[in-house]
Amino acid sequence: MQATLATTLIGLALGQLLVGPVSDRFGRRRPLVVGLVLYAIASVLCASAWSIEVLIAARLLQGFGAATGIAMARAIARDVNSGTQLARFYSLLTAATAIAPAIAPIAGAGCWRPACPGGGSSA
Repeated sequence: MQATLATTLIGLALGQLLVGPVSDRFGRRRPLVVGLVLYAIASVLCASAWSIEVLIAARLLQGFGAATGIAMARAIARDVNSGTQLARFYSLLTAATAIAPAIAPIAGAGCWRPACPGGGSSA
């Protein structure tokens, strides 16, 4: 199971290396859409994985898909901002990147309780 985290990080690293030049050549939109679709498909594969090998492979694909969002956010910010505005945007992006992984599990776990409106089971 520890390999799932490692392969996701490998996918994130390699994906960013590949997506940057691809988005410079073909524009921002197409690689972003492809990355988001890849991430969604990989997520479905993770949820329905019938073996640990399939889960590990799907997590690698998830990393590639997620890398697209990371690389595109920085590239688009650089395209539309400069100077102080770019520094301000990068600081907000860094803050969101740091805070989201801490908040997401708490928010997600809260909706698995039966008392959560719209989520969980009525067990």
